[in-house]
Amino acid sequence: MRDSSKEPTIKMRHVSPPTQPTGITTVDIPASRLRERHRRRTRRFGRGVSLRALMGWVFVGLVGLGIIGLIASPLVYRSLRPEYRDRIKHYLPFMQVFDPQREYAADTLPTVAPAGDGDGPSAADLLLGPVPTQTPDEAAVIVITATPTTLPTDRPTDMPPPTVQAQPSATWTPLPPPTPIPATPVALLPSGRLFGFQHMYQTWNNCGPATLTMGLTYYGWDEDQSVAASVLKPDAEDKNVSPWQMVRFVNENTGVRALVRMGGDLDMLRRLIMEGFPVIVETGYMPEGYDWMGHYRLVVAYDDAAGEVYAFDSFLGHGDFQGLPTSYDYFDSRWQHFNRTYVVLYEPSRENDLRQVLGPHADLAYNAQHALDVARSEASADPENPFAWFNLGTSYLALDQFEEAARAYDQARNAGTGLPWRMLWYQFGPFEAYYEVGRYDDVLALVQANLGTTPYVEETYYWTGMVYMARSQFATARAEFNRALQHNRNFTPAQDALVQLQVQESAAASGS
Repeated sequence: MRDSSKEPTIKMRHVSPPTQPTGITTVDIPASRLRERHRRRTRRFGRGVSLRALMGWVFVGLVGLGIIGLIASPLVYRSLRPEYRDRIKHYLPFMQVFDPQREYAADTLPTVAPAGDGDGPSAADLLLGPVPTQTPDEAAVIVITATPTTLPTDRPTDMPPPTVQAQPSATWTPLPPPTPIPATPVALLPSGRLFGFQHMYQTWNNCGPATLTMGLTYYGWDEDQSVAASVLKPDAEDKNVSPWQMVRFVNENTGVRALVRMGGDLDMLRRLIMEGFPVIVETGYMPEGYDWMGHYRLVVAYDDAAGEVYAFDSFLGHGDFQGLPTSYDYFDSRWQHFNRTYVVLYEPSRENDLRQVLGPHADLAYNAQHALDVARSEASADPENPFAWFNLGTSYLALDQFEEAARAYDQARNAGTGLPWRMLWYQFGPFEAYYEVGRYDDVLALVQANLGTTPYVEETYYWTGMVYMARSQFATARAEFNRALQHNRNFTPAQDALVQLQVQESAAASGS
């Protein structure tokens, strides 16, 4: 063992502080202590250098990952299915700047040059000229056939009752004439409410099947929304379920029945609720952060004192199971966007009761004429309202007045700020009107506008196929009809069109 007393010492000078007497003293420190102090300082200095270097590399790595993330995130985000993008935007709203850009970038449908004044009445003539009226028997009946006409448009249609017994013939026998409608209507109660609905939030892009399922729960339907969706929109990306499709589903798959009418009003809604009939309405919709879109709502109550309609909403909720309130005026202004279309659900045993509520609106021709009169009045009061003109076209279409319908749709596309760019995801009257009057290029122009925003509307391909079939381009027409069926295998207009196409091909072959 080393004897520290014999270690060499190093004399260090110590300078006294200024407050002390000046002078230099020396302190003897063993060399071993100085070496140990040096080693400790060296180790601390080395560790400091290593830690700083490590932190530097970590920082550089994080910056690099951030840069890579900024570059890659939009690409990954755009590759996601739309429902996942919507969920991300719910928590990170700024991500909407990375949404895929639509090929068709305008916020409204393209305008159109209306047909010249020389070959028919102008839009003003449509509005101000005389309109033929049809007045059915006040004791109108609901006409129902066993094999309904397949309508690819928004026209109201009645469907056959659920199959409960074998039908003796191809034609369903109507019920006995209903009790005549009272001369004075029953007074409306100041409020009304239906109970017994189960609310459900829609799965992705599923407001139609979800709302219909909610309505059916009133009658004890215990299936979830996926059952209706599997029939109405087998492709989850399908952007639309039309009212006639919902009616068909109810009449063919449940013990309940349904019908659709247009040109409704708040009195009709209140009367239906008061008499115990659930009502589904189609409305324009602009939830926060979204552009205009179509949306179904289930009306469950009204209150005149509050001036409000209450509805279950598959997107926004149920309002503590009382229904979300909407003022009468606001509700009606958004309902106008779909010609005030409404679907009524009812039990077969109450068909006569429903006739009493509908009155002359049980007759389809009367209902269409009434909707036409309302649309004319609203277009006259506000010529810059594109929805009023669009409703005018839809009502003319229901009366098979195709030239007038086409002109009204022209005016709708040009009026005011124009129609929303999603308009033809949900309503297809312009396709049919232009097709019926031979304006095939205009049909295809609307097809391109739709395809520029989404490929998931089967009616787009259907009307493309109809144009090519009219032009005897059969192979292209068949491909388009099959594309429609790829998006919705249950889309009966395309199925019927393929049968019609085969007939035309055979006729063309035999004629050549």
